[in-house]
Amino acid sequence: EGEASTRLQDLFPEGVAYATVGQTPHVLSLQASLLRAFGSLRPLVDTADGYARLLEVLAGRRCLIVLDDVWEVGHLELFTPLHMRPASWQGVAILFTTRFASLAPEHAGVQQLKLGELTDGEASSLLGMPEGESTLAQLVRLCARSPLALSIVGAMRALDFANKSWNDLSKELSALESKEPNAVKRSICVSARGLSEACRRFYLRLAVFPDDVLLPVPALMTILGSEGAGEFLLELGRRHFIRVEAAFSGSGSERVRLHDLSLEFVKDTASAELPGGEVSLHKELLQSYGAS
Repeated sequence: EGEASTRLQDLFPEGVAYATVGQTPHVLSLQASLLRAFGSLRPLVDTADGYARLLEVLAGRRCLIVLDDVWEVGHLELFTPLHMRPASWQGVAILFTTRFASLAPEHAGVQQLKLGELTDGEASSLLGMPEGESTLAQLVRLCARSPLALSIVGAMRALDFANKSWNDLSKELSALESKEPNAVKRSICVSARGLSEACRRFYLRLAVFPDDVLLPVPALMTILGSEGAGEFLLELGRRHFIRVEAAFSGSGSERVRLHDLSLEFVKDTASAELPGGEVSLHKELLQSYGAS
């Protein structure tokens, strides 16, 4: 990791900045975050202003911009020129991840790096299962070879099924297959049964937050105001429902990110389980924020 970091710094001496775009991004905020990473703090008027500022601030730099989980070419075009790349941007590298291979036009000079499916060996490693286990093929199918689903199931086995067989876990996932076709949400649904009542409610209260944003841990704990919030965040992280990471700007402050499917799960479940559903959670959030 240290060697890779050094090489990255050599290739891009003027910095690396990261932003998750997601399905419904707040583009202006993301543009402002990227600009702050390069020392530009001037408030933006709109996304057109943000795009122009990125062109200006990154001109002449050797840097890398990582845009994760891009869903639409229209979103991508608000961060980087796709058709007429300025000469001053020759040192700017844009790396974006997407689920849609056809997102960027071929004539834009985009180099595609396609990730293949996980092998059985890689899947068994994420599950923490011996490769010769008879239920491996069934669990890999139930997880659709998704790294996140496999990680959730592997953590669930360690946390909840240590005294049960892999076959027991496979049966629980299979029982939900017709009701929940998405492998990640199905895995979350089974794993969430192992949460304490208080931790489960804390998790469902995350439904009030937008898709794929970084939530500062201190602010999150203040706003949600749950006793034991720190332990709840650790538990949710152990189960891979959330990811706790440092802000990409280098501030070092920990922030929480929900995968879009984890957020879908809490929104669907909160609407079904909590009195008043997501609407009551929003009211509760405003009251907590006003009191903090």
